[in-house]
Amino acid sequence: MSDRALWVRVLVCGVLVSGGCDPVDPNIDDPIDAAMADTAEEIITDLPTEEGDVAPGDNPDPAEVGSDILQAPDQEATGFECLDPDPASKEGHLAWELKTGGPITSGPAIGPDGTIYVGSNDFNLYAVNPDGTVKWTFATGNWVSSTPAIGADGVIYIGSRDSKLYAVSPAGDELWQLKLDSQVSASPAIDVDGTIYVGTEGGTFYSVTPDGGVNWSMVAGIGVYSSAAIREDGTVCFTAEYLDLEAEAVVGILYALSPEGTEKWQYVFLADGYSSPAIDADGTIYFGGGFMDNTFYSVNPDGTGKWVFPGPDRFVSSPVIGADGTIYAGCVDDNLYAIDPNGNQIWAFKAGSAITSSPAVGSDGTIYVGSVDEHLHAINSDGSARWSYATNGKIDTPVAVGVCGEVYFSSYDGSLRAVFSSSLGLAQSPWPSFGNDSGNTGNQQSGFYDSGKHSRGNVPEGSSPPPP
Repeated sequence: MSDRALWVRVLVCGVLVSGGCDPVDPNIDDPIDAAMADTAEEIITDLPTEEGDVAPGDNPDPAEVGSDILQAPDQEATGFECLDPDPASKEGHLAWELKTGGPITSGPAIGPDGTIYVGSNDFNLYAVNPDGTVKWTFATGNWVSSTPAIGADGVIYIGSRDSKLYAVSPAGDELWQLKLDSQVSASPAIDVDGTIYVGTEGGTFYSVTPDGGVNWSMVAGIGVYSSAAIREDGTVCFTAEYLDLEAEAVVGILYALSPEGTEKWQYVFLADGYSSPAIDADGTIYFGGGFMDNTFYSVNPDGTGKWVFPGPDRFVSSPVIGADGTIYAGCVDDNLYAIDPNGNQIWAFKAGSAITSSPAVGSDGTIYVGSVDEHLHAINSDGSARWSYATNGKIDTPVAVGVCGEVYFSSYDGSLRAVFSSSLGLAQSPWPSFGNDSGNTGNQQSGFYDSGKHSRGNVPEGSSPPPP
């Protein structure tokens, strides 16, 4: 496609609208706010200031709600021993903390055996036992800001700023490494046949075989920071930054590719591509505009615009979807927004600073999200505060929820933490967390990873219990 043709498509398909909180016709153009987000220094108010302080919201006393459905599953169900048989009685309190050798800008992934994997800017991938002790470390050649993804066989895939993609065995041994064209900050996605998809900051998107060979690659733009989402039919969706030389503007493109690398369609928007897509049960794709756009997007399975949600600031966070279809998206205006499938705002939860972390929805409907205000926030499904946990660094990485009731999250202070919660795993929903499952596979068919995507315990009212 020529630059002129691309720009014409931008004018036809661009859907940036500023102001208001109601769905807007996706064919209306509006000026772009090109200012980059400056979220490092924010004033924190009305929150605990000591590390580990818990600020309860309207949540009930854990002692009053403890019951059989809130008990952690036993070892026979999980394959490993849970830290506490009743995590809900300690919700919002620290289970353990692991300090790494540098800031952490990578989110955690959870293996089928309960092992937690996370990268650090100390160049290492960490494997951490469920009790918080280090299982092993794997050294790369630069920062590991990519969030790990885990295959059905337990192999861990991780990108590094040394411009390599690594495959690491569950024992911590290197299986292979693949040199790419540029640094990797996006998380890999894994198809049911073991194919790995990943983009680079140089703008190239790769399809990689399970043994480390390249199936195909394409130049998608000037940078791919988004992690891919794979639909049930194998369609691979991701966003990329594209430089339109004729218009002298950076735009974003949502691509839909076949497993063979053939382009099915592209949806162009007047922004960058930092937010990773989430896919609903009907194939609708949701993503934020990123650092250059105050808009949250909904795109039909055929690539046409469905609706846009105009916010007061930028949507950098990657969205997730709850059991009732509610979409949750963090915004630089300090709010987590709950949006219904028609694009209407349900509620907004105000944190103390920008929310660029990707949330996770627990099995009981609780939403967990980090913030630049240095807190992990637990939010009830009605938008009220449940509790928050204070750290010593901003939290802008995805949150993970384990089947034993621990919420795992990393912080810029260099620590991976586990905090007790009332959720026994992820919600039974189309896309409850970054990457859709505990292994961050990015695959709509997450059942191939492990049944641990969904809770083995409590479920929200109105939901069906998990399959046996």
